[in-house]
Amino acid sequence: MNTQTGTKVCPNCLAHNVITARICQCGYQFSQQTVAVQPRRRGLSPDMLLCLVFVVLAFGGTGYWMYIDHDKKVNPQKYLPDLRPPLGQKGIAKPIEEHIMKYAYDPASVQIIECSPLQGAEQGGAYTQDVVIRAKNGFGALIVTTTRYIVTKTKVISQKVLD
Repeated sequence: MNTQTGTKVCPNCLAHNVITARICQCGYQFSQQTVAVQPRRRGLSPDMLLCLVFVVLAFGGTGYWMYIDHDKKVNPQKYLPDLRPPLGQKGIAKPIEEHIMKYAYDPASVQIIECSPLQGAEQGGAYTQDVVIRAKNGFGALIVTTTRYIVTKTKVISQKVLD
């Protein structure tokens, strides 16, 4: 495209030449036909932009995974799955609470008096908790029992009445 009157732009070097010139100073030969010349785009071509995105993702992602791998070696507890059961009311484990309500003679009469904190090994995933409960028995009398439960994240494995 002409930017000055009476000149044409060389598509090779973008120099302005007189309209009657047949050869540009860079050696480009103009055709005899009048053609609208588009100026050369500045910036990145779509292919170069795609390559740049690929390089950034490839090396940036690799750096991120290298950081995570290093962090796992330095701080392994952060990446271990949480095997502790969720806690409900008064600090009792949810699976224990569900187990008590499921097997009680009168679930409406169950009162959790106290419970110990969860204790157990991190490797096995089994935790123990002592729970003191007041509830009605099969005859309708209120009784107090202390029970030790062994529990995983989702279920009660075993129980033992302590008194």
